[in-house]
Amino acid sequence: MIVRKNKSKLDYSKEQILNDYWTVYVIETDKHIKNFWNQISVYVGMSRYSPEVRLLQHLDGNRAYLKRHGKPIRLIEKFTVTGIKNEVLANDIERLVWFKLLNSKVYKPVQKYAPSLQGRTEYLDNYPNYEA
Repeated sequence: MIVRKNKSKLDYSKEQILNDYWTVYVIETDKHIKNFWNQISVYVGMSRYSPEVRLLQHLDGNRAYLKRHGKPIRLIEKFTVTGIKNEVLANDIERLVWFKLLNSKVYKPVQKYAPSLQGRTEYLDNYPNYEA
């Protein structure tokens, strides 16, 4: 697990090299603590950065997700999927992980809608999408 020793910005620039593949990751947030939920709040995301670097980016507010999702606490490694060859497949896996966690008794995704990919209009599933 990655833990910051102080509140200053971390220097991980050497590790910020984009991978040739995509990764789906799940981060626990503090939203369940603040709202007294029985389920652990989680953020589901995808990136070409390693899950560890992506967590550090979230912790430092660099390329962070929306603050309404809560502060990131830790990476939940058992849901990490690496080596995904293309962005559309990564988004499909991200949506599947989100849906599985949505129906879990242990976890609660902070995203109300299935994660979408900018510019993508067709999906293999029928999960709820945000409609602007």
